[in-house]
Amino acid sequence: KHDGLHHPCIAESYTKIALLYQHMLQEPVQALRYHQLALKSLRNCSGELNVAVTLADIGHVQRSLGRCEDALESYRESTKEFDLTTERLGNKTCRASIHLHPA
Repeated sequence: KHDGLHHPCIAESYTKIALLYQHMLQEPVQALRYHQLALKSLRNCSGELNVAVTLADIGHVQRSLGRCEDALESYRESTKEFDLTTERLGNKTCRASIHLHPA
């Protein structure tokens, strides 16, 4: 059973808000805040793949803010989560879905 802040639907909503801030409103600081809220929720209720994608999203925003070392760490963490998913699911294509967006 999930409590309110750790329900998958809450994480999905946080992610949608983050993506709006990131791509439509061009407010990366707010985008980062909501991606981090989504990550916190996902770590408590979801599988590695959702965590990996969110970490990659966080890396994209950090990179756009010029925080390259933080972005690199987020991308590395994301890759580890993709690897866990690949091992668990035996799916060789999961890792291919991570890519860098232009800043």
